Amino acid sequence: MRRRIGLVAAAAILTFSSFGFLPKMDVAHANSELKQQISDVQREQQQNSEKATQTEAELEKIEAELESVNAEMQEIDEQMSETNQKIREKRGEIEETRAHIEELQEEIAILEERIAERDELLKD
Repeated sequence: MRRRIGLVAAAAILTFSSFGFLPKMDVAHANSELKQQISDVQREQQQNSEKATQTEAELEKIEAELESVNAEMQEIDEQMSETNQKIREKRGEIEETRAHIEELQEEIAILEERIAERDELLKD
């Protein structure tokens, strides 16, 4: 804001001097001040341009990292899905095994009854 006021003031001095209202010394000073302010603005523009370039590079780096993280997350999601499928399959196998165990226990109980009956018949 201060720079703009300075530029406006310097421009006003040059305008007044062109009509002969100000001495040439003030015009030279105003010209010098304008040149300095223009130089300052150009330097600031250059710094801003460099900062923008640096910020863009940082942004590109962050975007690349984000893409990498997203790829890793997708891979983890796929692994989790595969693992969940394997867990479901194993649970199915466990249920089948439990059912088979129950069948075997029933067969054992029947065989034990037959053995007990046979032992009774042999006693008689």
